[in-house]
Amino acid sequence: DGVTSGSFRRAGRGASELRRISEACNWFLPDDRYTALSDDFRNTLNLLDLAVSKRDASKLVESYTQLIESCTRCHQQATSSQIDLGLKLPNGG
Repeated sequence: DGVTSGSFRRAGRGASELRRISEACNWFLPDDRYTALSDDFRNTLNLLDLAVSKRDASKLVESYTQLIESCTRCHQQATSSQIDLGLKLPNGG
C-alpha cells in the first residue's frame, strides 16, 4: 500500500511488519533452502528500508519489485516442499 500510494511512512511500516512475520515463521521450513530464501527476503527488506530512509521513490519501487520476486520464490519452494512431504495444502494444492 505504501509503495503504490507513494507513502514512505506506510512503506516503512509495511517492511517492519513483513520482517516481523518472516522472523516469526522461521520454523516453517527449517532447512538450508528456506534459510537462504529468508535471508534474501530480509536483505531485500533492508533495501526497501534504505529507500524509505532516503525517500528515493525509484529505489523504493525497485526494492518492492525485488521483494515480490523474493516472496514468489519462497512460496514456490514452500509449496513444493509441502507436496514432497505429502502434506495437504489448505487451498487443495
